Amino acid sequence: MRASRIAIVTDSNVGPLYAERVKKSLEDARFQVKVITIPAGETSKSPAMLAHLWEELMSFGMTRTDAVVALGGGVVGDLAGFAAATILRGIDYVQIPTTLLAQVDSSVGGKVAVDLNAGKNLAGAFWQPRMVIMDPDVLDTLPDETFSDGMAEVIKYGCIWDAEFFDMLAQCGNRAGVMAVIENVLHICCAIKAEVVLQDEHDMGLRMILNYGHTLGHAYEKAYQYEKYTHGQGMPLAAFSCFEQDSSSSSADALSVSLLYSDHTHSGDSQSSSCIVLYRDNSGIPPADAELFCPAPALFSDCSLYVPFDRRH
Repeated sequence: MRASRIAIVTDSNVGPLYAERVKKSLEDARFQVKVITIPAGETSKSPAMLAHLWEELMSFGMTRTDAVVALGGGVVGDLAGFAAATILRGIDYVQIPTTLLAQVDSSVGGKVAVDLNAGKNLAGAFWQPRMVIMDPDVLDTLPDETFSDGMAEVIKYGCIWDAEFFDMLAQCGNRAGVMAVIENVLHICCAIKAEVVLQDEHDMGLRMILNYGHTLGHAYEKAYQYEKYTHGQGMPLAAFSCFEQDSSSSSADALSVSLLYSDHTHSGDSQSSSCIVLYRDNSGIPPADAELFCPAPALFSDCSLYVPFDRRH
């Protein structure tokens, strides 16, 4: 890299674990390094926090030849990537994803964004990282709920693209089973996403298949102000909700339902049902929370306000 200064953006969960180690490694390579720590959680993915990052980067004396390192999960990657895309009209950045969700999805493909009051990821850019560095060992530190969030994206690839991969996931059985083949899981997910993004980087056609469950899922997240349901819970909820609807209805994710029957995936009601069961069993959602997998009309009403603003980002 041509940079002389590197700003590491991390959060209050990941920073204490890895920030100093990454900082020392970069300093040993003769970079000037600054660590910027944001509060953990989706609420940090905001225009206000983006503006805070801009000011922090400029106070560090960043130039167009310097770089940002995003050290954390999807929130850190999206926020730091958008800061890199917009500061000084765009500088390099590197993704070091530390969650399963970020490793298989958000760190790859170049989508960066913040949330607005109108909905999730509505201000953003396409800005590809210079590189993505993954270490599967960091997943050992994740709470089960955070690991389950990532499994929602992992299972998605099996539902929309690779039936054999789906069957492999079903046979894994639990977190330990997935971790036993984690390098293969990461490789398959990233290879699928790379194949899609290379054909449609700016999300005008084929790439929309990667947004399976996201339109209604984002609405569920936003309706509860990103506090009740995580991204990895909103997705399976949306998938199940839409599976229960007639695919010819005006459901916001009717297109996503049809993807279950594409040439890349399982076909038929029984296989589609299997996709939903695998989502449900790996969602990390308490079985007693019947509101999720038997959604009430009121829940749809709450979330429908936000569906028109979602652009499947």
